[in-house]
Amino acid sequence: MGIWARYYQKQLSQDRSRQVASQVVKQVHNYKGGQRVATNKMAEAFNKGGYTQQDISYALHYAFDETKPKNGPSDISISPESMGEYFDLWNTASEAIKKGQISRVHWEWARCFHLAELTNYLKEQPQYAEETKGSSVEHLFTPDTIEGLWSSTCADLAAVIGLGLKYPSMPNAPETLRLDVWERKVKSATVTSEVQVSPLFLPNGTHPTYLKIVETVTLLSPKEISLL
Repeated sequence: MGIWARYYQKQLSQDRSRQVASQVVKQVHNYKGGQRVATNKMAEAFNKGGYTQQDISYALHYAFDETKPKNGPSDISISPESMGEYFDLWNTASEAIKKGQISRVHWEWARCFHLAELTNYLKEQPQYAEETKGSSVEHLFTPDTIEGLWSSTCADLAAVIGLGLKYPSMPNAPETLRLDVWERKVKSATVTSEVQVSPLFLPNGTHPTYLKIVETVTLLSPKEISLL
């Protein structure tokens, strides 16, 4: 993750800034106009550095029509705001990782949280792939290749680390997935996985498979907490 953080914070060349900006705009744009302006605005933000969540969202709105459907699956659709939030989480995480500010408990929590969310995603991935088939974001919801797995895993884990830094006590999350609870109460955590066969049918008549990941988190008893 340290390598990821250093690479993420590396100053982008003008050509690379435009390339990254173009890729992000293609994921968000939902009508024919505005892509060039959005790309220019994002590339400018990347070049100057120190960009904010609002900078990203503002730039992407040039290629986004609020009256039209968003890209992506219906329950995790892509918008300028959601993309701006991701960049903010990545910025927050990369800075903290680079400075060595992530505690051991935070790392353990982030791994467990990421695996819990990955389990949920893998269950829905075949449906997401079907929903986005033929769209500009189809590639985001197809299974990762070995080449892309390292990068996507690092980015996802970094987003979770940033989430913990910004929102350590998420009111809608189970206790076992809240960082503030982990810091006070978690005794141990284990992870197991097994291949599952989905009841859904693919267009070719076969059943997709997915990896079921089970996290078991044990909390300290009130007595144990009182002895800390």
